Amino acid sequence: MRRERFNGERGTTLYRSRTGSVCGVCKGIAQYFGFSVGWTRVGALAFASFTGIWPAVFLYIVAAMVMKPEPVVAGVRSVRTQEPADPGRLILMCPRGRKFDQETARKLTQETRLIFVAGHYEGYDERIVEILKPDLLSIGDYVLTGGELPALVVIDAVVRLLPGVLGDAESTVSESFAPENEGMLEYPQYTRPAVFEGLPVPDILVSGDHAKVAEWRRQQALERTKRERPDLLT
Repeated sequence: MRRERFNGERGTTLYRSRTGSVCGVCKGIAQYFGFSVGWTRVGALAFASFTGIWPAVFLYIVAAMVMKPEPVVAGVRSVRTQEPADPGRLILMCPRGRKFDQETARKLTQETRLIFVAGHYEGYDERIVEILKPDLLSIGDYVLTGGELPALVVIDAVVRLLPGVLGDAESTVSESFAPENEGMLEYPQYTRPAVFEGLPVPDILVSGDHAKVAEWRRQQALERTKRERPDLLT
């Protein structure tokens, strides 16, 4: 089995196989997280003698893969000291956090600096929250392998609302959840050709009557929201 080497802190290493699965568990992961390799192996073998090897390995991986507080706290403090006058708003992505929505994205655009902490592995040491006191944010009621993708989702939703990011400033005015759109879903949109597989573009959209087009769009947005997301109207 070919193994690729990943250097970590204190000269430690993690290994993975050609397929990407973690191997050398007791050495690689134990050293990386600062555990005693010898005692970890003894414990795994003792447990394996009663339950079998795979439950022992699984238990070890789950128990060991918790983010330690030292590197996270030190990392955040290091980032904040780079600009002492503006420590920034710290956000920790995790399932227990407040659910992210468009209104939150708009509020975050008012911040001058955002710092994201992305949880990973089995979770993170609770003392990270107790010491750093971040805002806890979630993108939904489901669990991913890490908080990196949720952080990117939040960043994208926030950045696109900043002036000059999108080519047309009006793009964010009539879209779904926008206050200018009364928080409703966006109206149906059409483009060329005028007829596709027997389905035509609504006549009102090619009439040239801008007032009637605006009225049609609002009505369509309202009907779509009632049908697909009635919770937005409560």
